[in-house]
Amino acid sequence: MRHAISQCALTGGLLAGMLLSASAAFGQGTTDIGPDGAHYQSDEDCAKNPETERCREKTNADVGSGGLGYSFNRTSVTRTEPTNLYLLSLLEGNAVFGSGSGVTIAGGGAAFGMRLGVGQTFPDETGGSWSGFGLDITIRYSFTSFEAGGYSSSAHLVDSGATVGYQYLHFGEMDPTTFEQSGFGFFLGYHAGGLGTFTEQDEQFQFSHGPSLTLSLPKYNAGTTQVSQLYLTALVLPLEDFFIATISVGYGGSMIAAEEGSAPPPAANTPTRHCTSQAECAPGQECQAGGCVAPQGPATGLPPAQLPEADF
Repeated sequence: MRHAISQCALTGGLLAGMLLSASAAFGQGTTDIGPDGAHYQSDEDCAKNPETERCREKTNADVGSGGLGYSFNRTSVTRTEPTNLYLLSLLEGNAVFGSGSGVTIAGGGAAFGMRLGVGQTFPDETGGSWSGFGLDITIRYSFTSFEAGGYSSSAHLVDSGATVGYQYLHFGEMDPTTFEQSGFGFFLGYHAGGLGTFTEQDEQFQFSHGPSLTLSLPKYNAGTTQVSQLYLTALVLPLEDFFIATISVGYGGSMIAAEEGSAPPPAANTPTRHCTSQAECAPGQECQAGGCVAPQGPATGLPPAQLPEADF
């Protein structure tokens, strides 16, 4: 019995020693020791410049009957220089209605395309407005019912073209954690393109044009210069003796990534925490001049992290 108690005390002391060593190596954290083993975890702010960077380092170490477990995760977002343009890929669903010359159509479909905005520089962290030139290039497909003179059938509509006009966006203050700014906006333009109508009896192709209005709920991430939009578009195409109205609900995600080097990356020799010995630094770091730094070598500046959100 004394031997068993001594062995248990020795094992507990060994576990405690290992976790206390981990605590000293990885900085501030919490250590729990129980019948199932010892557990250490820490969650630290590793941002060198909180005004332009958000950074978290999470460390977990476990020692128990199952062995030794260790995990280390570093997540960071670096704010880049504001941009003056964006390019979105568009995906939307639509409802279609048309009437004229004794003919009525109704149905729905889907569309895809891209949206370009070029204008002022996007606002800073206090929020503000952006305005500029807008261009949408889309292909819309709709499956509709077709009724004329008591006769009913089905029809396929394909509208492809471009919308050119004026865009305005307004953003609120920047979220200090995600660098994200939300807002609202509109896009007032004029659409021109080609409309193809396909029925069981015939096929028609004609030039189509008309006004377009888009209302949007945009988001701008100053950390990655990414833009996204939820939007509602109303498009009216008056034809010779007929008109078609389309209501679309869609989402646009940014296709332009932040330029590498648009903001200074973390320096390889910038200390992440103070130290007096090598044991106080994380794996892969060295204790030099009182601070934990990465080993010296060729400069390998990391580009800003491409994260629409950061979980802090």
